[in-house]
Amino acid sequence: MRTLTLKELNRATLARQLLLERRKIGVLAALERLAGLQAQWPPSPYVGLWSRVTGFRRESLEQAVLRGGVVKPTVMRGRAADDEAARLEAWLR
Repeated sequence: MRTLTLKELNRATLARQLLLERRKIGVLAALERLAGLQAQWPPSPYVGLWSRVTGFRRESLEQAVLRGGVVKPTVMRGRAADDEAARLEAWLR
């Protein structure tokens, strides 16, 4: 079995993440391949997909979200789980 060089490993990683060149691939297929996109800043998913997908249109991501094929989860960042649980509990009352 041949071991990849560091350069080959880096290139393979970039290719897997669709960062070497833009490709003709659907939004859902791209997101599945990437296992999601980090998008704490609202324009991030659009920029991330535009830079990876040839012919990407903003509407294609928005339609996928509306149809339920793509989800935008809430992230608990910088907040303790107990604080988040208390906040949710107060909202449900």
